[in-house]
Amino acid sequence: MYSFLGKINRSKIVDVPRGPAPHFEAYYDQIERLVRDHAPNGEVGRVMVMLTSPNNPTGGVLMPSQVEKFCNLGCMIVLDEAYAEFATEGVVGGAGGGARAS
Repeated sequence: MYSFLGKINRSKIVDVPRGPAPHFEAYYDQIERLVRDHAPNGEVGRVMVMLTSPNNPTGGVLMPSQVEKFCNLGCMIVLDEAYAEFATEGVVGGAGGGARAS
């Protein structure tokens, strides 16, 4: 869905696979490098990173500390929590109802 939405808005899409089972990690270092490499004119504020927690179909969740680390990249972070009702830990499960904007 994200690729489709990006394409109809003429955005450059860079897909970053998650790590292997069982944790399916979102690799911060790889995403940080890609944000900097693909920022138009070096302006990371013009980059959007889409994160899912829990991820479908893997079920992998992001912990609040991980989301905070991504938020410190300086780019726009969109946290998709569409499957929050299935989370027992992480941002949605551990925060009792969703991430909080700071």
